[in-house]
Amino acid sequence: MYGDVTTGYGPECFAIEGEKRAYPYQLQIHYYSRGPMGYGMGQLEVLQHDGHGNLTFEERPYVVMEDGAYVDLGEVEL
Repeated sequence: MYGDVTTGYGPECFAIEGEKRAYPYQLQIHYYSRGPMGYGMGQLEVLQHDGHGNLTFEERPYVVMEDGAYVDLGEVEL
């Protein structure tokens, strides 16, 4: 994780570099506490590089309204 932004809207970034291992990756967000809006919303963006110059992009939006909740955002497979 490059940074854990707790005082604003992010962005936050988590990268897995090097050889592909431990697939499938389970993706989820953890919503610590509600801010002034009373809910959290965002989008997880999955970017994959195959090592040969090809990129794939996938967007996974979410809305969460409960403090301490975890939201399952699926898997990333090989």
